[in-house]
Amino acid sequence: MLQINLNRFQIFALFIIGIIIIFLGIYAINKRTNELTNQKYLETTQEMQHTLQTYIDEKKDAMLLIAHTLAQNDTLHQALYENNHEAIHMNNLIHIIEKTSIQDIWFHIVNKDGISFYRSWTNKRLDSIKEARLDLAHMLENPQPISGISVGIYDITFKALVPIYYKGALIGIVEAISKTNSLIPKMKKQNFDMVVVVDKKYTEQLSYPYTNHFIENYYIATPSVNPNYLELIQTHSLDTLIHNNTYILDTKTNLIAAKTILYDVANEPMAYVLLFAPAESISLVNTYTTLFRSYFIFFLFLSLVGGFIISFYVRRTNLVMTIVNKKLSRQVEEKTQHLQYLAHHDTLTALPNRLLFIDRLKQAILHANKNNTSLSVLFLDLDRFKEINDSFGHEWGDRLLIAISKRLQRLVRPVDTIARLGGDEFIILVEEVTLAETTHLLQKIFSAMEKPIFIEKTPTYTTFSVGISRYPHDGITPEILIRNADTAMYRAKETGKNKYQFYDAIMTEKTMQRLTLEINLRNAIKEDQLVAYFQPQIDAATKKVVGAEALVRWIDPEKGIIPPYDFIPLAEEIGIIGLIDEWMMQRCFKLIKELQSEGLFHGKLSLNLSVQQLEQANFLEQLESFLKKYDFNPHFLELEVTESQIMQNPQAAITTLNNIKNLGISLAIDDFGTGYSSLSYLKRLPIDKLKIDKSFIKDLRDGSEDAAIVKAIIALAGSLSLNLIAEGVETEEQKEFLLKEGCHNIQGYYYAKPLELEEFKTFLKNF
Repeated sequence: MLQINLNRFQIFALFIIGIIIIFLGIYAINKRTNELTNQKYLETTQEMQHTLQTYIDEKKDAMLLIAHTLAQNDTLHQALYENNHEAIHMNNLIHIIEKTSIQDIWFHIVNKDGISFYRSWTNKRLDSIKEARLDLAHMLENPQPISGISVGIYDITFKALVPIYYKGALIGIVEAISKTNSLIPKMKKQNFDMVVVVDKKYTEQLSYPYTNHFIENYYIATPSVNPNYLELIQTHSLDTLIHNNTYILDTKTNLIAAKTILYDVANEPMAYVLLFAPAESISLVNTYTTLFRSYFIFFLFLSLVGGFIISFYVRRTNLVMTIVNKKLSRQVEEKTQHLQYLAHHDTLTALPNRLLFIDRLKQAILHANKNNTSLSVLFLDLDRFKEINDSFGHEWGDRLLIAISKRLQRLVRPVDTIARLGGDEFIILVEEVTLAETTHLLQKIFSAMEKPIFIEKTPTYTTFSVGISRYPHDGITPEILIRNADTAMYRAKETGKNKYQFYDAIMTEKTMQRLTLEINLRNAIKEDQLVAYFQPQIDAATKKVVGAEALVRWIDPEKGIIPPYDFIPLAEEIGIIGLIDEWMMQRCFKLIKELQSEGLFHGKLSLNLSVQQLEQANFLEQLESFLKKYDFNPHFLELEVTESQIMQNPQAAITTLNNIKNLGISLAIDDFGTGYSSLSYLKRLPIDKLKIDKSFIKDLRDGSEDAAIVKAIIALAGSLSLNLIAEGVETEEQKEFLLKEGCHNIQGYYYAKPLELEEFKTFLKNF
């Protein structure tokens, strides 16, 4: 047993040490409590700032979209082109504004000569505003969309400027304006409030301020201010509030105050938003719980270990603690350095990540602006990388990315920056470079990618699609330069891959058109603008209706019927084709069930099955629930899949199709002969029917190549005991050829085009 003999001095020393430990423990607990309270207030402050920034971004995006929509107005184009300002009236353009949820919007039309062509807030027209409105004058010299916040002679407003093009030429500018005060009610719904103050340097510019409220030479843009906020501002001073980087807790008014800076186009402070939240609304229950728990654990710990602490000499304890502290300090330092490295680098390739790249791009922009030089941003996306991953596995793909990153590093200068944004996307910053030098670098990259990359002695080939944006021509901020380079990259990929494309402002316009189509399509699903059409399937030998294929149509309130080829590819790309297919399945079950109950339809309903449905984990459960919901007999249902869908993952497809077959549902292969199927898989598929693609029917005649293909498909179906149907049949000659060769089931315009419900009913009654 350990024997310890302590003299009075040692006992007194240990007693003093114990008292010190208790006081230090209480101090640490109180400090931790204060830290938790401070953290809670900081979280509230960050929530206020984040909420405000979200609303600001939403408003800026909405104003930009409105300006883009106005810039595409045909009436406006014609009026500007013909220099006929009287042709523009509020009722020509107001419908565009009325479609939005935004209130108090003004817009301004300026022609290419800087003449104010139309202002929604006054009847005054045809006055030159180049000298008075420098932003519009600059826009005419360098036309590209701008969205931000601006200080005028009346107030602070959201503003979006978009160039107007007609027949390939710039004919003017649309300026959309809205008050920033619209943010106040949104913030109040979140139990936050705000006061907007404009910087001193704009005091003289506000010739006709709306409120006439100034404090410390700052203009208060908020229409009415809570007296408590004014009291808080006067207590702490406005300068203190706007230069505070965290928050201020005012005990008298019991308010938490913070600020957000609004920047102008030059990234200079333009205004400050003072944010307020009542301190009593912030729950500190967890903090007090932590305080109580800490005290309890601390005193319990003291009572348990107090007897053991005195058994060790102070010198030995200090020595051990010194060693431990040094070791911990080294570990913490190493861990901190490692975490800092991980925060700024890609873990796979060790290249800089997006965060570090943006920081370097900011510094490069400052340098280029100071020295009047240019820089280029190259956005690189690997072609066919998904195919390589799916074919060889993700480990193979990772090794390929590492090899590509090393190859790219050998092509650029040490001063340039290569980063990996994630997935198969890389981005390169090239400073102090001309257009010709940028093109030369691109040629080096494409030449290098012509050489194979060997992985496990296997040559692997891949290429890049590259988009390039240039500073300052294509943007003056990192976000705009990266976004425009990304837009150009997608244009390069659309033109055939393994290409590069420099950014052009027209690309943004097309991107906005695609974004508008996406928004409208999502809205169409919500507002039930989709309609089911049915194309009859006829047994040409018996002249009986044996089935009908359901086809989706989009009926836009303004544009009318939008054909599937205009929106189905987009729906597949953005991942909502599954929603459309679910809607079609339920809608068609309901309508066909009604036709069956009326005795009009006795054939099979054919529905197209998308890749997303085929790969959906709960698809079978969903299908069974829909059949049960509408009491739909699976014997009257046929699902169509394409060869390309099956061949993406044949084994999984066979399993899924067998499960569907077990429900009593028929299966057909659509567009047969146009894909890349294998006969070895075809005979293993649980299918009932082959559907001859219309591309083989179009030029069908005896002796033609298409005739030989159709005969071969008919023979193949016969050998596999499969049913047949030919789609796209339009002529008597095509029908007779198919009948002669043994294909009786016909679908096409020869009998009927796709019909909406009432037309389909009429067809069934009269056929």
